[in-house]
Amino acid sequence: MPPRQSIHMADTPPTPERIITLRVYGSILYETGAWNDQGNADPNDAADLAPQHIEQWMETCRAHRLTTVLWQSNCGGTSTHPSPVFPLPGPPLKPHNQAWQDVWDFLGRQLRRFDTLDVAIRAAHDRGLRFAYALCPFDFVDSPFEQSPFHPDLWVQSRTGDPFLGVPCLAEPKVLDLILQHVCDVLDRGIDDLVISPFCHTVGLGQNTPDHYGFNPPIIEAYKQQHGTNPVTDPVIPAHLHQVPGRLLHHIPPSPSR
Repeated sequence: MPPRQSIHMADTPPTPERIITLRVYGSILYETGAWNDQGNADPNDAADLAPQHIEQWMETCRAHRLTTVLWQSNCGGTSTHPSPVFPLPGPPLKPHNQAWQDVWDFLGRQLRRFDTLDVAIRAAHDRGLRFAYALCPFDFVDSPFEQSPFHPDLWVQSRTGDPFLGVPCLAEPKVLDLILQHVCDVLDRGIDDLVISPFCHTVGLGQNTPDHYGFNPPIIEAYKQQHGTNPVTDPVIPAHLHQVPGRLLHHIPPSPSR
C-alpha cells in the first residue's frame, strides 16, 4: 500500500480589507447641521460636536463590516486635533478665503471642545477597527500664511525661485523636522497605520505647468549628486526629480516608543 498521505489544510484566507476615508471637517459640518443636505453652510444654528457623534461614526463603520478607517487629519493648513506643530482653525487665525469665516470659526470652537483624535482612536479600537491616520502635506495650500509653521522659504519653488501658495517642500530639512514632530505625537497615541496622502484641495494642481515646481535647493543638490546634471538649467527627467523628496520620506525615523 502506498504510504499514508497527510492532509494539508490551507490557512483560512484573511478577511479582505474594507477601508473608508473619513474627511473630518466635512463629517463634523454634516453631523452638526452646519452644512445642510444641499451642501450650503449655515453654522449659526448648528449643534455642538460631542464624543458620541464620533463613536457613532465608528459604530456605523463596524455595522457595515468595514475593517479600517482612514482619518483625513488636516485641511486648509490646520489640524483636526491638537498638535505640537500645526494650529487648529478658528481665532486668532483667519482663513485664507474670507468667505469661509463663519465655518472656520465654527470648526475652531468644535475642535476645542475635546480631542477628536483620541476619541476616534479609542472608538475605532473598541469596535475592532484599524485606525489609519492620513497626513496630507500638500493640503497646506490654504494655510493661514502669517501663522503657518511653513514659512515661504519652505514652500515648493519654481525654477526661478517663486514659491507656490503655502505647499511645503518635503525635501527641506525644516519641513521634515516639523512633520516628524507631528508624526511622533500621533504615533504615540496608538494609531495602527500612517499614510502620507497626496490629497490636495487645489483642483488640477500642477497640471497646467507640469514639473514647474519642486526646484528647492535640497532637491537641486540631490539631483546633481545622483544624476550629474543641473535640473534648473538642463533638461529634467520628471521621475528623477520627484524621487528626491520621496526618498527623503523613507528616512523619517519612527517614534521612540516604536
